[in-house]
Amino acid sequence: MKRLFNILLYTFLTVCAAGLAVSGTVYFLLRASVPDYDEDFSVAGIDSPVDILRDSSALPHITAGSAEDVYFAIGFVHAQDRLGQLLRARRATKDLLPLEPTTEIDSSTSDALEAYAAGVNAWLGLVSEGGRGRGSPELLIADERMIAAWRPVDSLRIAHAFLSDLRPKSRQELSVSSDLRVPSDRPVTPELFATPPEVSLNAWALSGDRTATGAPILAADIVGPLSLPSEWYLADLQLPTGAAIGATLPGVPFVVIGRNERVAWAFGSTPQKAVREPEAPTGRGAGDYLMMLDRLARSTDANNALSGTSEMLSAGMEVLAIDRETLARWPEREVERPASFRDARLAVLDDRQLIISVEGAIAVQRDTVSAAARALLPLMAKELWFVRSASGIEETRTERLRNEILDKLAQWNGDMDR
Repeated sequence: MKRLFNILLYTFLTVCAAGLAVSGTVYFLLRASVPDYDEDFSVAGIDSPVDILRDSSALPHITAGSAEDVYFAIGFVHAQDRLGQLLRARRATKDLLPLEPTTEIDSSTSDALEAYAAGVNAWLGLVSEGGRGRGSPELLIADERMIAAWRPVDSLRIAHAFLSDLRPKSRQELSVSSDLRVPSDRPVTPELFATPPEVSLNAWALSGDRTATGAPILAADIVGPLSLPSEWYLADLQLPTGAAIGATLPGVPFVVIGRNERVAWAFGSTPQKAVREPEAPTGRGAGDYLMMLDRLARSTDANNALSGTSEMLSAGMEVLAIDRETLARWPEREVERPASFRDARLAVLDDRQLIISVEGAIAVQRDTVSAAARALLPLMAKELWFVRSASGIEETRTERLRNEILDKLAQWNGDMDR
């Protein structure tokens, strides 16, 4: 009996020791993969020291002596914080652009892509030296071949994939059933019947004659699939021409939606009719888009920001830019878009306030009355109004419940506040 007890005790202790060893190893590898923002690095590829200051939200504020060093640094921090996301995006887009179309872009954008790739590769080099796990916790179980050197064409492919996500993937015929009678004072919008699962960019702007301060207002909204981490990465790039602050796309060195010290810019996308034949993958659209982002970051006023945009902007997109006095857009005429709940809500809010102040803009953001709910309300009431039960007992019970619900719906104005 004592011998059996000893065997069981030693077995238990061995299992516990093995479990502790495995847990300790896993913890060490995971902990090593988390970047230390207080650490200093000595890397090749930059001309002078670069400062990366993290704020309380860990957002990077990058200061360097040249634009190339700034783009090197944003590549470094993208890889430091989002290495797994970068490598997954590259793998998903590796077949988009079989050739390297870097000759299609100007020298400024090409230099930025080269510097960005060098920054990503600098972090990959530090990871390969050891002591940092695999650079990202999820890469501990990834294929070794996935972690390869970054190239400028990888950034072009990611930009190309982003532009492709703004377009419908297939033709969608939206038909309204004849028995769905939407009242004339309610918007008939495609979202009532189908919602295409696509990424979209929304931009809303007012000229100075509609604002309390006399300066234009620009607001941007990005709609897309929910992901963790987010598809976007906020950063502050202190370029020699001034700061470029806003949302960057990991894999691309430029601020996509943001501002500098003089100009703010944003994009809007309009769902186009799906093409009958898939477009051949080319790098020209992606290269033009990256050149436009580079130009926007260095622009001096709204008109300068949009100069030459007509040759660079992809079909189905619009760009808006404001400075302290001017609102500029391309195309110059507002893009016609299918009716949507967002536009219906904006129209209501626009009619409500002829002059918009900062407080008014905040009120717009906090508005909780849903145009979608107001459009669906009569449809829900219609179904309840005409429902009938077979038995008398069931009819009485249903009638009581139906009346109660109809009374509640009649008192509801579509407010979606929690």
